[in-house]
Amino acid sequence: MKRHAPKILGLLFVIVTTSVAQDGGNTYRIQFDAGQGTKHLKGYVDQMNPNLYVFPARATQRIRVDLKGEGVFIRVYAPSTPASAPLKDIRRFNEVAHETGEYRVLVRCYAPRSLKYRLDIDVK
Repeated sequence: MKRHAPKILGLLFVIVTTSVAQDGGNTYRIQFDAGQGTKHLKGYVDQMNPNLYVFPARATQRIRVDLKGEGVFIRVYAPSTPASAPLKDIRRFNEVAHETGEYRVLVRCYAPRSLKYRLDIDVK
């Protein structure tokens, strides 16, 4: 049983984290217009209601994400990055995609009250 304890705890963490994300907040699928790779989005988040944006990107495309708003942060997940990965809270992301698939941007905050933000996503 001791051998399996870390695996069981890890699985429970993923289940609880996923449940919290699904219970609060919203998930939005970003569809870029033909020939376009930029979206300008606005929204509100609070501590228990993060917003998740999902969009496609191909390996070698440059992904730029810029967040404006007081007290809000983003985490950017590659297709193979699990939701439980220990990523840092950032406000800007600018990297070349290393794999093809569905990328995710989680907008979150630590405030109990609703905070406004503007999110720019650019994939070229």
